[in-house]
Amino acid sequence: ALWSFGHLALLHEFPLLGKALILANPLMPTFYLQFALHFVVDQRSSLLLQRLRAAVPWLFLASMLVVLLSWSMPSATVQPAAQLPQFFLFQGFGWFNLSYTVALGILAHWVLWRGWRQHQGNKRRSIAAISMTAALGLLLASSFVFPSVGLDWYPYPMLLLPGYLLLLVYSVVRYQMLAVNAFASRALLMLVMALLLLLLM
Repeated sequence: ALWSFGHLALLHEFPLLGKALILANPLMPTFYLQFALHFVVDQRSSLLLQRLRAAVPWLFLASMLVVLLSWSMPSATVQPAAQLPQFFLFQGFGWFNLSYTVALGILAHWVLWRGWRQHQGNKRRSIAAISMTAALGLLLASSFVFPSVGLDWYPYPMLLLPGYLLLLVYSVVRYQMLAVNAFASRALLMLVMALLLLLLM
């Protein structure tokens, strides 16, 4: 949500705030990796996964360091691109920021894949659902990188963002990732229907 708000801030001519929020994107896969490790790792998991779970605080520290370096070094520019008056373009240290972010995302998906092989039943289906949701989010977000590599394309895939939220809520409700009562389940399903209507509009 903060990453999306960063792009919105650029369109409303708050370039410093927008760049700061977008350059904080290493925190997204770090939180995702933390979720993946806590969701799939148990006593039966490999020693490597258990050590990786124990190293999560260090990963957060490394991500914060990358963000702070990105803020303090030339990492991005804002200029008209992709039919938009203000658009975020990576440059300099920003490319390391992006590479680090992608690497953490790949690591999180690898953890979920290992968990998918280890677990059975509803847990396995939950892992598959959350993996598909994250893959869709990555596909949508990648459209904002195109102008940075010289492709002056409007980020049309982001128009499918409500579909990402729809799939996320469906995954939580369908596979019972949270212990919720009947009222909360109905409220979540109402939200799913509202998001579907928004997506159709």
